[in-house]
Amino acid sequence: MRIHRRAGALGRAVWREIRAERLTFMAGSIAYHAFVSLLPFMLVVLLLVSRVDDQATAVEVITAMTTYLSPNASDLVTSTVREATAQTSLSVLGVGVLLWGAIKIFRSLDEAFSDIYDVTTEKGLVDSFTDAIVALAAVGLGLGVAGVIGSVVTFGDGQVGSLLGTVVSTASLAIVFLPLFYLFPDEDVTVREIVPGTILAAVGWTVLEFLFRYYVAVASVGERYGVLGTVLLLLTWLYFSGFVLLVGAAVNAVLAGRSVDSSEAGWGENRDAKERAPFTDPLRRIEDALDAGEPLSVAVRDESVALPTPDEHEVTVSAPNRPESLGGDEVEGRLILRWVYGRSVGEGKSEEREVPTDGRE
Repeated sequence: MRIHRRAGALGRAVWREIRAERLTFMAGSIAYHAFVSLLPFMLVVLLLVSRVDDQATAVEVITAMTTYLSPNASDLVTSTVREATAQTSLSVLGVGVLLWGAIKIFRSLDEAFSDIYDVTTEKGLVDSFTDAIVALAAVGLGLGVAGVIGSVVTFGDGQVGSLLGTVVSTASLAIVFLPLFYLFPDEDVTVREIVPGTILAAVGWTVLEFLFRYYVAVASVGERYGVLGTVLLLLTWLYFSGFVLLVGAAVNAVLAGRSVDSSEAGWGENRDAKERAPFTDPLRRIEDALDAGEPLSVAVRDESVALPTPDEHEVTVSAPNRPESLGGDEVEGRLILRWVYGRSVGEGKSEEREVPTDGRE
């Protein structure tokens, strides 16, 4: 019964996170960037593999990689990549253009994951570009390895072989997704924290593959609507695939207690750990002093700086009661001070200082 209540609380928390962060709209943006970046990404992988091995092996890798798409979309992407490869060379400029197009999808995912984790600090262009390049390399390597394995390894035509193929395919997806869930949240996450969402996303993509293949077989979209129907089906698949990835990130954020929107419906609160934290009492005393309007000063070693009383202040101490398998309890203290200048004349500047303090108990 307790497990059912916990599962219900988790489901409500994830649903609240989906609505608060508007993940359905984010998925549309990701689908667009994925559609624009899909061809450049495939071209980069194809050109690099053909550089290492022969052209036939490269085509087999691309064909194996597109097995996650619907049959019509897979044929369309594969044929387009083959035609584009004939007109593309592996020059520095050519690869640079392809990389710029391919990393758009990863930058879009980076921004979406930061919103889910309620990251307030803005990541610089260089950091975003670096994360996107690392993710592109990791995902490209993972897809390439999975494609090679899929092109040379067979599991037979029986039910056991089909089941083994599905398990290997899902495991390959989980390995490919792992760098995304680890790199993109602009937080110090652990591998244990991202495993649940990674597995959920991999299983979700596998289920989507079966559903879309069944729909294509029944509806005959390609035969009825031609290339336009195939493109629309591909966009729909990309939309739901992006949504599954975002739900996986939301599950990780909720389970790890890193979601502000659904923190009250997560694992609950460990009051003992909160009271034991060395910064809990000082933060409370600071809050009492600010409520009383006392003068504010900040001392760093031998130097003290006097500050005016802030117009707004907020002190929070949270301690999500997580199981040890997800990293255990973590206590986080947060002090936010805000000053507003020029409010009386209707214009001016505002400043906000956030002093996060965290520790593990």
